[in-house]
Amino acid sequence: MLFSIVTLCYRAADTLPRTYESLLRQKRSDCEFEWVLVDDFSNDDDSTASMMRHFQRSAPFAVKTVFLEKNYVGSRSAYEGSRVASGDYVLILDQDDMLTDNALEIYRSVLGKYSGTENEKIAGVCGRCQNMQGKFIGTKSKWAEKVSNELEIRHVEKIRGEMFQCTKREIIERFFSDVKPGYSNGYAWTRIAREYDYVYTSSVVRIYNTENSASISHTGKLKYLREDFEMNHYYLNHNYDYLKHDWYYRVRATVRHFRLGLHLGLRKKDLTKILRQELRFHTNILYLLGVLVSFLDRMKGVGVERGG
Repeated sequence: MLFSIVTLCYRAADTLPRTYESLLRQKRSDCEFEWVLVDDFSNDDDSTASMMRHFQRSAPFAVKTVFLEKNYVGSRSAYEGSRVASGDYVLILDQDDMLTDNALEIYRSVLGKYSGTENEKIAGVCGRCQNMQGKFIGTKSKWAEKVSNELEIRHVEKIRGEMFQCTKREIIERFFSDVKPGYSNGYAWTRIAREYDYVYTSSVVRIYNTENSASISHTGKLKYLREDFEMNHYYLNHNYDYLKHDWYYRVRATVRHFRLGLHLGLRKKDLTKILRQELRFHTNILYLLGVLVSFLDRMKGVGVERGG
């Protein structure tokens, strides 16, 4: 089997049918795939579990279900899903998102061009996204297809916006195995980018729901503060070789470093000390900006949850 589509399910009874319908609409019936549904301890009177079992009984393609015994805030879903997956490649599709009708065929077509052993460093294929209204998300590339890594794409070429990966199963299992509760998938994607390339295509493969009011980005809280701080600090200190090309992101991430650190009660001296040397220029200005943003957080009533 070529593809396993892994979907985190958390109180997802209302949104999963939309994702399911998009899988039914894949144009090429010979593009074999399975759907792996991972319930992150929804605890919603069996609504999500019942929906998952319904799809398992009725879908015209293979459906596997995994039920976690406690809530991991999404951090274990990709890993646990990849462990039971049968596909050579894994797609991590959110419970409220959809594939475009020809997404799997696009992936298969591109993979077919790079299947030789000389391409062992290629982790998979990465496509682009649009929103529910059909609007392209992010910066369009000047090329149709290119072999690169995410750090190069985002910080050297400065291509912004959501992307959607199709990745070798063993790579997903390896890099998602230690993602902590409260960490985003971006932590794993960043580490993958240090070791592997993707084939980037300008084709749209995912319809991304930017309007989900229940998502973390819409809750009005710094929900996993310590975890956000740790991820941001890791990104700054481990990826300077790329960030030096991207002053905008570098400045924004450094301000975020001070902002989150202040919410955690850390002092300027300590926050500066744990930054790598190349990032300590202009820290007085960036620290003041961090102070300002953390003050505005409180003025706007943005709640802070300190996480682990």
